[in-house]
Amino acid sequence: MAESRTGALGLQGLPGIGPARAAKLRQAGMVEPIDLVRRFPTRYRLLPGPTDIADLTPGEVATLVGSVVRRRRLRPQRRGVGHLQALLEDETGSRAVVFYGQGYLSEKLAPGVRMRVTGRLGAGKPALFQATDWEILGPDESGEGARIRPVHAPVPGVPEASLRKAVDAWLSDHGSALDDPLSARLREKHGFPGLLESVRALHAPPSSEALSAALRRMLYQSMLGRILMTGGRGIRRDAAIPVCLGGSARSDLVSAAPFALTRDQESALEEVLRDMNSRRAMRRMLQGDVGSGKSAVAILACLAAARAGLQAVVLAPTEPLARQLHGVLSAWGGEEVALITASQPPSRVKDLKHRLRVGRLRLAVGTHALLSDDVILPRLALVVVDEQHRFGVLQRLKLVRKAEQPHLLCMSATPIPRSLALALHADLDHSILAERPAGAPRVSTVHHDLVEDGPFPWGTLACRVRAGAKAFVVFPALESGGERMPSLLEEGRAIVRRHFKGLPVAALHGRLEERERSRILDEFRNGVVRVLFCTTVIEVGIDVPDASEIAVVGADRFGLSQLHQLRGRVGRDGRCATCWLITSRAKERARRRLGHLVRCNDGFALAERDLEERGPGDMMGVRQHGARSFLATEEDRVLFTAAVEDGRELIRRGLGGPDLAERLLFWSPKRFGPRSATLEQQLDAG
Repeated sequence: MAESRTGALGLQGLPGIGPARAAKLRQAGMVEPIDLVRRFPTRYRLLPGPTDIADLTPGEVATLVGSVVRRRRLRPQRRGVGHLQALLEDETGSRAVVFYGQGYLSEKLAPGVRMRVTGRLGAGKPALFQATDWEILGPDESGEGARIRPVHAPVPGVPEASLRKAVDAWLSDHGSALDDPLSARLREKHGFPGLLESVRALHAPPSSEALSAALRRMLYQSMLGRILMTGGRGIRRDAAIPVCLGGSARSDLVSAAPFALTRDQESALEEVLRDMNSRRAMRRMLQGDVGSGKSAVAILACLAAARAGLQAVVLAPTEPLARQLHGVLSAWGGEEVALITASQPPSRVKDLKHRLRVGRLRLAVGTHALLSDDVILPRLALVVVDEQHRFGVLQRLKLVRKAEQPHLLCMSATPIPRSLALALHADLDHSILAERPAGAPRVSTVHHDLVEDGPFPWGTLACRVRAGAKAFVVFPALESGGERMPSLLEEGRAIVRRHFKGLPVAALHGRLEERERSRILDEFRNGVVRVLFCTTVIEVGIDVPDASEIAVVGADRFGLSQLHQLRGRVGRDGRCATCWLITSRAKERARRRLGHLVRCNDGFALAERDLEERGPGDMMGVRQHGARSFLATEEDRVLFTAAVEDGRELIRRGLGGPDLAERLLFWSPKRFGPRSATLEQQLDAG
């Protein structure tokens, strides 16, 4: 690549980078000059325009422009490099400026040097101006106007000023040789600057407008690279065995369901059957709100394959969910269905595998045990992956590769906004179930804060259980682990002792063996257990129709989409149910989030809100703290939708191969770089 060739001159060929600093850069993973260029800022600081010294206000961020009158080094209280204090003067007065930990500046800041300094005026006496950013001004520089200062992750032993100087020198000498992976057509279509202009703007923003344009371009480019890297495999689909059902057979198929399908279910099933009837392999994502009936569509698709004389398998992440799906598929299909899990007796599993291999069984449901090499399905036509985000790409491919090219139907357990779904699953077609079947959950949601509203009425919940109700009590953790977090083994036990004596309760969590979890769930389903104290293992796929109460302890620890899934565990028989969201001294932001859940039962609307407030990590089951991630704003999502559409067009035209994806992703920031197309997401004042 052009980037590698132009980087072959070596780090020591750059100004300010000698052998010692080059060694430290190599330790940080930067071995060529191009690595420095790709080390983009993590954020940007907005430095205000100059203020007269006479107008300084204690505590406020300000910028001063003046001349050094005198300076002196200050001894540190402990062993170290020391500090520097300089008297800075402008036309309105003078002020002592302190540079903490920068005693070495004494030689540079000689009397008469003009400089620009940003910092804060302290409140002590005498009040010192504490510098956080500075630059020496040349004879023709006024120092006027606001500045945008890039902030990088530090490299120990290498001053940031030296790195800026080295990057600027390399770009001046070699920048014109950079190969822009974005075509002129795409740059013109979206109004993007060229690669060199963007890289320069990211490292040394000449204006907020130039930085915004560079951020938009680099974020789009990163996403386009991902689309081409992952989407190319999915859109170019190989030949598959068509699953053919005539008109009467389709009618008989729909009648297998013990209830009338919603319009969305009928539409999704029609899309799935049309894809399966094609000689090109189906790659489809089926997503919908809690209780929208995704499983019904998937089960009918499996029955279609079986009735065509072919095989279908359903992969589930947990044994309880696999058993649940196995029961429904057996009841609807009227034929034996293989259940392959790790807890099954070996002799039973061996027999089932043999009957699948010789074609006597056409339907199978299982957990990761289905991925075993000795599970052979010679006429496999359909693979259904439930809760697909729980499985890695290679795991899904391993199951798909058990046949020449079976159709693939993935189900998402959490509603995902369309823009995020396109970005994460660009290689899949999408079917959406927004309409809920008759008898869908009717759940009243109540937020109860222990500080504002007093102790939670556990006695009321216990009375409802004694009157015949079933209840979940959910905790964010099994053990607190030293954190101030409600836990099942500590708070849960205390609640049972105080409020649920004499009631049949059980605990369910991830450390239990699969067989034990299945037994406890069966007892809860059958009414032997009336209150289930648990962690989020019940978040998806658990169907206990007559459960009517759920209390989520530490609700502010969860994302909106996760809470919506938990709420969906109750009221599944259509009767009224209650979801209690219990917090203790919840912060204002958490109160706003939980207020959305109290007022809204639309999973897609909540998913959009979750995406705006917490970023996409939560939607994928990974909590992210700190800076908001990409797709955090509407502008980001519009940009990603454009990247998806452009990526699909490039693939259709045969222009989106792995070489282009690699060139695009070469400039994709990993640890460093822009997380949002919106400049406000990048700026810190001060």
